[in-house]
Parts: sequence; structure tokens; C-alpha cells
Amino acid sequence: MKKYLYVQLCLTVLIFYGCSKYELENPDFEVTADKTVVKVGEEIKFKFEGNPQILYFYSGQFLNDYEQKQELNQTNLLFSFESTVANGTQDNQVDVLISNDFNGNYVIDDIKAANWIRITDEFTLAISSGSTPSTEIDILDRVDTQKPLYIAFRYTTKNQNENGKQRNWSIPIVLLKSNLEQYSLNLFDYSTSAFGMYSYGNKESGRSVISTSGILFKGNSTLLGEYTEDWAVSRAIKIDPKEIAVNKSIALKLFTEAKKEDYVFAYDVPGTYKATFVGETTNVYGSKKVIKTIDITVNP
Repeated sequence: MKKYLYVQLCLTVLIFYGCSKYELENPDFEVTADKTVVKVGEEIKFKFEGNPQILYFYSGQFLNDYEQKQELNQTNLLFSFESTVANGTQDNQVDVLISNDFNGNYVIDDIKAANWIRITDEFTLAISSGSTPSTEIDILDRVDTQKPLYIAFRYTTKNQNENGKQRNWSIPIVLLKSNLEQYSLNLFDYSTSAFGMYSYGNKESGRSVISTSGILFKGNSTLLGEYTEDWAVSRAIKIDPKEIAVNKSIALKLFTEAKKEDYVFAYDVPGTYKATFVGETTNVYGSKKVIKTIDITVNP
């Protein structure tokens, strides 16, 4: 009996020790601000007491707000670009297209098979080598925001012996932005990783390319009797407000980093904000958070 009680006592001690060993404690930290009423651009110094394993910050501004808002009302989807043109005489070579229908398989047959909406005539296109801004048009009523959007520029070269010499086109700037209520958000712009070039017909290689200076379209230089198409097609662009209006924190301290003593921040828009700091303790058994907030007033 004594032996049985001894074993039970040992097991109890082991269980208690094991549980207490891995039990998480709440992060112990405090935050103070050297001022809570400031002007736009004026720095605030937040000072910390304690040393949580992880520390991150939400300013309370758009897309950096701990109290995530409900779905924001999307009021527009504004598309614009710039273009240049030089040499040659062939007309109507460039078309501007959008699609929610493309399957994302970047081969020319699948690209051409997609349902593309032609919106070329709504833009101002270049008539010289000077960079020409297009008009900015709202395409919100022509797309399904629940699906990815694709933008394409199609460059068509007809038989140059019959229709005139091809012209060299460049599109150095592409921009898609949206207003979510009073907030403006850039959704997409030109980069060499944002577009791919795909050709149809007997096209000489290296003529139409994606480069650091923009989308560059050129027709054949020797195979002048060939009909060709070049498609510069964008990556999939998220336009759903639920996906694009995602609040993200600013990481101030991670596991292996030294204790954070203070943090300096300046607001760039007037308003009242709830600056939120989240301290976190975590391991494989779970995590615990402590949240500290400071109300900030920002005057013009």
C-alpha cells in the first residue's frame, strides 16, 4: 500500500512539473507615449517596459488597424497607362484588353481562347515617341471582383508589304488602383515580373520583349509578309475588397531579437487613431497575447 501511494505521489509530482514547465505566462509589458496629440508628420516616441517574446504594432491607419473593419465599399477600379510610338506607318496595331475569364495557363492558345473585353477606344494612345498618358477609366462595372483580373496589351502586325511598315510601341507605365470608401489603394503597376510576352504566328525572336523600361513591341524585320500577334499579359490581379483590404501589423520584435526599448512613429493623415501594441508569448503548446492601446489625435 505504501509502495502504491509512493508511486502515485511521484506521478502527481511529474505531471505537475510537466504542466508547469510548459505553461505559458502572459507577456509582461507596458507602453507609454511621450505625447498623444500631435500634428501630421510629428514624431511620437513609444517607450516599452517588459520584454515580450514577440511585439508588433498597429497604427490604426488604413490597412494597419488592429480593429479590422467590416468589408469596405469599393467605389471604382481605375486603369491607366502610358505609351510611346516610333517609326513605321502601320495603323491600329495595339489593343488594350481585360479579362476575368482567362484560365491562367500562359500559353498562346489559352490566351487567345479567353474572353477578352476590348477597351482600346476609351484611351488616348501615343502618336509620337514622347511618353503619352492615357485617359484613366473606371472598369469596375465590367469585371467580376470575386475573380482575378488580367490585363493584356495585344500588338498585331499585318503583312507589311501590303499594310505598311510596323511601328515600334512601348508601354512603360501601367497602373490599376481602387478607392475603398475614402481610401485609395494601388493594386498593380508595371514591373518586369508583372507581365509576360507570348507570340502567335511566324514571329522573329527578340523583337517584342518585356524589359526594365517597359513592354516593347516590334514587328518582324525580315519576314515582312507574315501576320503576327504579340500578347503582353499580366499576372493575376486581386481586386476583391475582402482580399485587398487586409490589415497587417508592423513587427517590432521577434524571438531572437534584443529587448525593444522604444519605437518612433509619425502619422501622415489627420484623424483620431488607436495605436495598438500586441505582446505575445508562444511555443509549440500555444500562445498568449496582451494588448495595449493608446489613443492618438493627429491635427493638420
